[in-house]
Amino acid sequence: MRKETKPDSGAAESQAALSPHLRRQLDRYFLACSATTIVVVAGGVHDAKAAIIYSGTKNVSIPALNAAGIYFDFDTNTFSPSPSAPADANLFDVYGTGTYNGQAAFYHGVSFFGPNNAINNALATLTTTLGETLKLGAGVTVGPNPSSGVFGRENDLANQWYTGAADGTRTGPLMGQWSSGGTGFLGFRFVDKNGQTDYGWMRISFDPTNFLNQQISTVVIDWAYNNSGGPILTGQIPEPSSIALAFLGAGAVGLALWRQRRQQSQDTPQA
Repeated sequence: MRKETKPDSGAAESQAALSPHLRRQLDRYFLACSATTIVVVAGGVHDAKAAIIYSGTKNVSIPALNAAGIYFDFDTNTFSPSPSAPADANLFDVYGTGTYNGQAAFYHGVSFFGPNNAINNALATLTTTLGETLKLGAGVTVGPNPSSGVFGRENDLANQWYTGAADGTRTGPLMGQWSSGGTGFLGFRFVDKNGQTDYGWMRISFDPTNFLNQQISTVVIDWAYNNSGGPILTGQIPEPSSIALAFLGAGAVGLALWRQRRQQSQDTPQA
């Protein structure tokens, strides 16, 4: 009479008792649980701990010749064409009348300023002393002690004056630091929902040809700010926290344990 060998582990005994079909189902289940732990838990910790709040890619087009423009609320990471919406900043493309060299003229400009939020009436952008919104490269400090520029209340990225003539003859060149076009960063500060002054950047693409043709010329690609009130570098986005990395490690350990259990079940002799 053959004597059966009893497995050393209760877990191995349970695995051996399962049908091949049920074992495959459990394998898929444990593998899925490990993957879910990595993605969901790590993502949650990352959002909760980050001092740099990043919008993600948005690609918001600013309507041409529209004084309302787009209103941005950094606290809720939302934007709206409605001036009645809560907002921290407003970017718009406006066409109107004004005075140029002592004569009445039409004015076209793309401007950034603080709109309808009472605590952000003096929202400011990082500008030159002439009031032009700076076009910054990556890695420039925006904060209480910025790398360059000053903060001013309302500033143009680009603008141009027209005469009142029927042919629309221009009285001056396209001006402003963004007049050459391309993608760059502007720096800004705003008062957040807790009453703290925060500093941030906004990445913008500007097309001067479309601007001159009075078509959509300005696209907000993304933005970020430092919710601690400290400085931020243009282009800076959150990095994974050490806790998030720990969860990633935990997910990897779970996956390794699943593989070990699977190997044990394959090596266990069948009765």
